[in-house]
Amino acid sequence: FPVTIRLLIQHLKHREKIESKTNICTRTNLHAYIIAVTAILKYSPYLLTLVTNIPTYHEIWTNLINTNIKPIQDRRNKQMPTMRQESKGALKVTYNDIIAKRDSDEISHYEHLLLSMYTYIYPVRADYFATEIVKNDEIPKIPNYIRLKNDCAELILTDFKTAKRFKNIHYPKLPDELYKIIIKSIHEYPRKYLFEFKGQPYSRNRFSNWAAEKLKKLFGEEINLTIIRHLFISTLSMEMSADELQKIGNLMGHSIAIQRLYKWHNADESDLSDDDE
Repeated sequence: FPVTIRLLIQHLKHREKIESKTNICTRTNLHAYIIAVTAILKYSPYLLTLVTNIPTYHEIWTNLINTNIKPIQDRRNKQMPTMRQESKGALKVTYNDIIAKRDSDEISHYEHLLLSMYTYIYPVRADYFATEIVKNDEIPKIPNYIRLKNDCAELILTDFKTAKRFKNIHYPKLPDELYKIIIKSIHEYPRKYLFEFKGQPYSRNRFSNWAAEKLKKLFGEEINLTIIRHLFISTLSMEMSADELQKIGNLMGHSIAIQRLYKWHNADESDLSDDDE
């Protein structure tokens, strides 16, 4: 199996070179290939007519999975950003930097709206990709929408990664400052969706990429919406009550346990914590 993995790594690195990318030969991508082999060994051994002693090979490839993901798990357990997140500048920008940029006069209209949606309320994932703007008692046509009614705005998201568990992310009344920003935005640029591309809502992936491009332009680092979530949670005190933390978690679509893993420490802090224990 070392020869197989070595050839796979060579192939992925070759792809990085010819495609001018740096995110192809990663442990996460290797995991996808390795786990496919273990799945065949476990669930479809009849396909491997020339392989003898399949249980031994299954054990070997399972151990390879654990070896491959251990560095990722170690960083997560130490509440550190991944190597990729660090390389993108995850520790070079703070949540206060994002707020300061939001309040500056040097950003464009949509950049201001983007930062406002991720700071005036708890930052979600790329869930504003298709957010319809409805008025009064209009019936929304898509799952995520903002309802403008009685001089306030209600936000409901039901299409997000963990919707099966958390059902919805609901703000009966958005903060007044954010409401004013939204109203000003749709008055200056009339449209049907909060964010849109050529009159149509974004796909989730396209919105995520668009947001990442805007953030890179604003901060000079390759940060993204996931990093903003980490940066926000890193400002929270874990001494808050479980009820308070879960209330925030519900509006971000994750549990307290995940919330604790989202809270980053730098390497020095993590090392000191381990020594103290």
